[in-house]
Amino acid sequence: MTPPRGRRGSDSGQVLVGVIVLLAILTILVPAMVLYTQREALWTAKQTQNTTAFHLAESGVEKAFLTLSLSTGAWRQLQQSGTGYDDFKWDKSFSDVPGGTYTVSITSGPDTEQATVISVGRESKKKEVRALKVIYSNATLGGIAVYSAAGVRVGGGVTVEWGAIVSPLAIDFPALPTFPSAYSADAISPWPYGQSNCDTPDCCQFFQYYSNIPPEPVLDLSYYKSSATATTGCPAGGNPAGSCYYDTAQSWSDVTETRGVPYYVDGNLTVGSPGIDIIGSLIVIGNLQSTSGNWGKGSRTMKVPRDAWKQYCHDWAHYQPMDNAEPATYPGKNSSYKSASTLTYSDTPNNKTAISGLLYVQGNFSVGGGGGNTSVHGVMFVLGTTTMTSNSGVTVWYDKDAASAIQTTKIILTRDNWQDAPKYKWPTGLDP
Repeated sequence: MTPPRGRRGSDSGQVLVGVIVLLAILTILVPAMVLYTQREALWTAKQTQNTTAFHLAESGVEKAFLTLSLSTGAWRQLQQSGTGYDDFKWDKSFSDVPGGTYTVSITSGPDTEQATVISVGRESKKKEVRALKVIYSNATLGGIAVYSAAGVRVGGGVTVEWGAIVSPLAIDFPALPTFPSAYSADAISPWPYGQSNCDTPDCCQFFQYYSNIPPEPVLDLSYYKSSATATTGCPAGGNPAGSCYYDTAQSWSDVTETRGVPYYVDGNLTVGSPGIDIIGSLIVIGNLQSTSGNWGKGSRTMKVPRDAWKQYCHDWAHYQPMDNAEPATYPGKNSSYKSASTLTYSDTPNNKTAISGLLYVQGNFSVGGGGGNTSVHGVMFVLGTTTMTSNSGVTVWYDKDAASAIQTTKIILTRDNWQDAPKYKWPTGLDP
């Protein structure tokens, strides 16, 4: 049956209304879509420019790292003067990387043997700028109290405080101590942690088969030798006479040196009671051994490293008496806690320090004999084996200043901090 004529007119009207509504919607949506597409293109371009500026800033950081690593002399100048690198004072724009330019500032600090790098990158259209701030440390033996290239045997009454024990070969204890940290590229024994390579579950103190053992520092022995040769007023036996350079084996039982100068023994050294008290550096090209547990006679008030607390995650109670402002419990390996910069500590008894500074032994180091207590305050670096298994008390106290002052043939940098630095803009007047 044919529908009434009036119903067909009504349907046509409804279709027309739908078309009008659709056109109205499209009238609103199409301009919005066009605007969104245009804005998206701008956002994409801005993101591309921002990423380019970031990569340029990274290039500046890499150039600064290379510059810092090239010369020990320039590094020393930087540490003494605060600034010391031409073209790295925000006084030059570099264009060796496609996409824009970058400029770099290198200054010393914020701590000793550190450098701060601030790199600012600007893409070629000069619309986007990114800045990075990086702090590097000359980590010759940073945080390491005892480094032995041929393995370590520690036992008896031997204690290591405030710094780690590190070796590319095995580290042997009579029983695993509660402190300090120990890192070995080989095995640590005894090892109570099964198949794990760290002290589970915290992994805060002991690491065996560790792949990130720092490279063995190469000491500038020529510097130490020439300095010792040029220094006078030293015990008999030096060559030339009166100097601190000894070209034959030595046997010392009573030596005092408080000037902070280097002693250089080109042979073996044997030390006996009442011992030695050397503030400075003791370089022994042969073996160093003691005939008695009592081979140190100096007294020291020692500066506590601000991150010494990291060595005591398994024995926080041992550290607490050394720091009058420490947290109630171990704050965690990644904590930002720092002890007071003025914090000091005196050992008990306080008349047993043999070395205050660098003790370098190219041969083997062995502590023998019983009775007495001896301390080394600084850094001990041994190329041969390190054997400290006597029943006498021997304590090695890590000193950050002694570690920082080591003279090497090259700079070994580690990155302590990396962060985006949006407050730094392109320097005014530089390549506007």
